[in-house]
Amino acid sequence: MNLLIMDEVERVAQAFFILDRIPFGSCILREDLVVVFWNSRLEEWTKIPRHTILGRSIVDFFPHLEKPKYKTRLKPIFQGGPPTIFSSQLHKHIIPAKLPNGDLRIQHTTVTSIPRFEGDSYYAILAIQDVTDLTERIQDYRQMRDRALEEIKERQQAQEALYQKTAEFEAIFKSIPDAVVFANLSGEMILLNPAFSKLFGYSSEEMLGQPISVLQADYSNSEQNCYGKGKYSQARDGAIASDLVQPYEVEYQRKNRDIFVGETIDSVVKDGEGKTLGLLRIVRDITERKQAAGALESANQKLKDWVTELENRHRETLILREMSDLLQACLTVEEAYAVIARSVQLLFPNLSGALFILDDSKKLVEAVAQWGDVETTETVFLPQECWALRRGREHFVCDNRGGLPCKHVLNDGLEYSCTPLMAQGKGLGTLYLCSEKSGEFTASKQLLTLTVTEQISLSLANLTLRETLKQQSIRDPLTGLYNRRYLQECLGREIHRARNQNVGVGVIMLDVDRFKQFNDSFGHEAGDEILKKLASFLQENNSEADIACRYGGEEFTVILPQSSLEQTQEKAHLLREGVRLVQVRYQQQLLGPLTISVGVANFPEHGQSGDALLRAADTALYRAKREGRDRTVVAE
Repeated sequence: MNLLIMDEVERVAQAFFILDRIPFGSCILREDLVVVFWNSRLEEWTKIPRHTILGRSIVDFFPHLEKPKYKTRLKPIFQGGPPTIFSSQLHKHIIPAKLPNGDLRIQHTTVTSIPRFEGDSYYAILAIQDVTDLTERIQDYRQMRDRALEEIKERQQAQEALYQKTAEFEAIFKSIPDAVVFANLSGEMILLNPAFSKLFGYSSEEMLGQPISVLQADYSNSEQNCYGKGKYSQARDGAIASDLVQPYEVEYQRKNRDIFVGETIDSVVKDGEGKTLGLLRIVRDITERKQAAGALESANQKLKDWVTELENRHRETLILREMSDLLQACLTVEEAYAVIARSVQLLFPNLSGALFILDDSKKLVEAVAQWGDVETTETVFLPQECWALRRGREHFVCDNRGGLPCKHVLNDGLEYSCTPLMAQGKGLGTLYLCSEKSGEFTASKQLLTLTVTEQISLSLANLTLRETLKQQSIRDPLTGLYNRRYLQECLGREIHRARNQNVGVGVIMLDVDRFKQFNDSFGHEAGDEILKKLASFLQENNSEADIACRYGGEEFTVILPQSSLEQTQEKAHLLREGVRLVQVRYQQQLLGPLTISVGVANFPEHGQSGDALLRAADTALYRAKREGRDRTVVAE
């Protein structure tokens, strides 16, 4: 037996251990007819140890099961179809098993489908009842009946023989372990065996002459005439019409009012001329068997619930894993918000919600992603209006867990949860989920909410840190403009794009005139104030496509994507003229006026690479300086 089959056999044995305690044979087959369970009763009957047959095809031991009539009946079972029964009359030996005397047992087999642990396939569970004794007893009862009728017919001619036969009948009748009742055509009980008194608790004297229907649990004295006769007539007529004796189940009531389920067999008694004399009823208490069947059904339901729970947990794990992978690949928080909204909807398909994030001032909470019915909450609110943010822990308001409503929630009586997004002890925002239906926030859903928010918090914190570090690496700390490193990277990218699109790229390099004099006269802090003011001017007067950088010291560079030389010159002129209007105050003193010298270069006229363009613009800038400052010079 390979490891996979061994593992499956062990799992089946654990799930269906109760089948080893039931009083009938039971085994479980896979669709390929491999045996994965073989209970002790089958070991006893067939003399085949379970370690021999488990993991092997049952056809290896019982080749007749390969026949089409068995395969055709079993095929729907492995597809989850309804149960099927192999009756004792037509299929006496589906799994041949000998009695101690060497005869084969007569079996009544029920085959039921149960889901497998993985996939959508099914097992077939066989419940095999040994009805040999019952069949033999029925045959004995029929023989007894025939003998009794023959004796009654001949009693005037052979009184002595009749007495002897009656004694034999009485001995057999008393020895039958099941309760036996003989009722006349009116339904009155006229003969009871000792097992009847043991089973029902009544003596023969108490029951003789009473209608047989009084034994049933749903019998009422007020309905004796119509109910008793009607039920008895149905049973009598059914037995007359049927050639086969079929057992059925009835609820009976003992003298002490206890209710039990009895397997009942009705057989019509006729005399030698075929005239109906009455009804012979045999009752066997099958309460324990029903309890075993109920336990089996309960175990099967628990197994189904367990499989469903596992499937849900597996689905949630896959969604969480995918969300984690996508969040790690996000380049901006906006991308992350879209990923979070999509993933949370998949994890909580019956809930509406929103993702709220604290703004930069930490004074407002704003919705950055929403799904479902979001009219149940404000989209912008103060942090103190949410209990989750105030307490720093999850806040559930639902039927099974009370809770004060948050001020930002608009609907009274709404079930919802607010779970804070926390990273390193600091609040980032909150995940809001809600439902108009009660009972949606089960314990497992609440636990899943905590898991999701932990993962979201960590991912957003990492993404924010990554963006901060990136900005620090490409920004000048004094002016907030891009630094020289980013300038070189960006210029190369824009030249590549311009070459593909057959457009130009402009480079403007400018320098503050007489900057050293400002530093010497007013100090370096005043010089820093001039640089910051000039940086703000460039940011305010550039388009979204333009890129302003601090090249070094008091030198600045502006990149103009998709610009011709004429456009670059015009832009340089506007900047130079605009700087004259910039006012810089330092310690209540007006510095200036400011002027700049400007050098202009353009791709492809003045260079085919970023370094070439920067050198050309820098050379033009120094020419502007030498020629008197406060002017614009175009590269040659």
